[in-house]
Amino acid sequence: MRRRAVPDGPGTSGCKHVTDARRDTTTRVATCVGDLNVRMVGSGPPALLWHSLLVDSSSWCRVEDDLAQRRTLVMVDAPGHGRSACPPRRFGIHDCAAAALDVMDVLGLGVVDWLGVAWGGRVGITFAATYGERVRSLATFSASPYRLPALWRHVSASLLVPYRVLGPLAPVTEAVMTELLGERARRTDVEAAILVSRAFLGADRGGMTRSVRNTLLRPEDLSGILGRVAVPTLVVAGGDDATFTADDATFVADSMPQARSDVVEAVFRLAPLERPQETVKLVLEHWDESAWV
Repeated sequence: MRRRAVPDGPGTSGCKHVTDARRDTTTRVATCVGDLNVRMVGSGPPALLWHSLLVDSSSWCRVEDDLAQRRTLVMVDAPGHGRSACPPRRFGIHDCAAAALDVMDVLGLGVVDWLGVAWGGRVGITFAATYGERVRSLATFSASPYRLPALWRHVSASLLVPYRVLGPLAPVTEAVMTELLGERARRTDVEAAILVSRAFLGADRGGMTRSVRNTLLRPEDLSGILGRVAVPTLVVAGGDDATFTADDATFVADSMPQARSDVVEAVFRLAPLERPQETVKLVLEHWDESAWV
C-alpha cells in the first residue's frame, strides 16, 4: 500500500476544458438499462470512465484534459444520471456491465482501460470479471465490493422517500453532499460543491430514484468474483472514507491476481474532484505499468 502526500489546495481551480484539436463528440447508445449518453474526447487507445452514484460525467472535468492527452476518454452518464434515460424499474450491477459492453460494441471499441469511482468501480470489477477479454486494465476509487451495512441502507432509504415525492429538498441535497465530498472539500472547494449539487439537482427524479434503489439499497456483494479479475488492477481508497479504508483496499487487491492498492490522503469519495492531480498521477502510472499491447 502506497500513501500519497497531500498537495496544497484542492489540486486545480477549475473545470475549463482545453481540447485543442482532439476529438470531442457526444452520442446516445441504446443499452439494456436504457439509452446512455456518452461523450468521447481525446486521442489514443480508449478508456471507459463510469462515475459515482448521485453525480454524472461532469465529475471527471478536473482530470479530463490531462487524461485525454493519453487516451480517448469514453465518459458515460450512468443510468438515470446526467443526460441518460430513466433505467428500467429493476436492474443490477451485471446489467450495468452488460450496458457498458453495449456501448463498446456500438462504438466499435475492442479493448478499454476502465476507470471508475464508487459505483463506477463496482461496475468495472463486474465487467472485468465477466468480460475480461475486453478490458486491458482496471482502476477503481472508493469502490467497495461489499454490501453497505444495514444501518447505512436504512438511512439512504429514509432520504429516498422525500426525494421521490418532493424532490431535492435542502436536507436531502445536504445529505448527498455529505455522502460524496469530504468535510475539507465542502468547506474550502466551492466549485466542487457546486458541481456535485448541480449534477444531483439536474438529474431526472424518477431515474435517480430507480438508480439509488437498485444500486444502493439492493447492492450485490461482489467479493465472490474478485478472484476472476485477472487484468492489472489499481484499487484506491480515500484517506477520509470510513466505508472503504486503506486496509479494505489492500484486502481487495490481495484477492485479485494482478492488483495493488493505494490511498490518497484527505479524500473522501470523489478523488477526481477533491485531488485531481493525485488522481491523474495514479492513473497515468497505472496505465504506464500496464503498457498497451
